[in-house]
Amino acid sequence: MTQGQDRVIFALFAGVAPPTPIEDKTVMKKVNWLIEKNIYDRETEFLAELQKQGYIYQKTQYLNFHPEAAHQYSPPDECVLFMGTLNLGRDILRTSWIPGAYMDEKNLRCSSYYTYFGQYLLNNKYFILSLGELLRRKTEIMEYFKSDGNLFIRPDSNMISNPLASQ
Repeated sequence: MTQGQDRVIFALFAGVAPPTPIEDKTVMKKVNWLIEKNIYDRETEFLAELQKQGYIYQKTQYLNFHPEAAHQYSPPDECVLFMGTLNLGRDILRTSWIPGAYMDEKNLRCSSYYTYFGQYLLNNKYFILSLGELLRRKTEIMEYFKSDGNLFIRPDSNMISNPLASQ
């Protein structure tokens, strides 16, 4: 990061216009919000606060949003911040919006965060294994869980590949 970019990034998050344009593009004046509808309990209060502070926001739903049609919400390369589900966040990252969504799919994998939060999990007796390793150690794992042959296998990813497949 160059010396001037850190001032620009801070200014963006402070909600003020940066003193210099980024890469010769138009200076962004305020963050535009894209909110996934009906996800959060206090959505009404959040939207009222955005409006009170003069922010521009749009609402969308997961099945209605397509990255190639993002311009219907905000122009390309606009400063847009998304609030909603992980799967729609993944689509937001496929747009040219800056920053778009704050998420790192790698950090959202169980194999990443169980290391830190495992002791606090409701089901904190677990193994993180590949399917091949699970098959190889089947007897050992069944004995450990005192199972009659039934196990819950949780995917490492928190992302749904096909949302219709889970219905």
